[in-house]
Amino acid sequence: MIFCTIAAATPDWTGFRVNCALAARIRRKGKLVSGTEHAAIHDDLIVAPSDTVIQRSHGMAPFTGTALDATLRGYDIDTVVLSGVSTNIALPGAATEAVALGYNVVLAEDCTAGATAETHSMQITMHLPLLATITGSDSIIASLRIQAGAAAN
Repeated sequence: MIFCTIAAATPDWTGFRVNCALAARIRRKGKLVSGTEHAAIHDDLIVAPSDTVIQRSHGMAPFTGTALDATLRGYDIDTVVLSGVSTNIALPGAATEAVALGYNVVLAEDCTAGATAETHSMQITMHLPLLATITGSDSIIASLRIQAGAAAN
């Protein structure tokens, strides 16, 4: 599993470019600093020793300026499964970047959230289906089990 996070690289915000309203808000609140509880992966998400964490100190989507694309290509990945926050900014950005790089995209709708229920619903029903297959985590898990079984045979 690959976890992609955003956190300022340093407490003095070196390298964090304020070039949009959301970046300004993040900077003003001053909480997404690497190594702090606000920038940590949620306690309910277990990062295994074999997992990869890709942290960025800029932007609103995970591919640009990170090793994510090279890492996925190194594993011969052709489909990415997106989850997390937010369906109104980061996940559409990630889906757009992934499609532009040639990946298939699946979004686990029940493992995502937006700023509001309304924005989440709009993105899930109107925008994200143009870029990704929208499904639930049960369907994704079942598909992975089928693929693992086929690979074992």
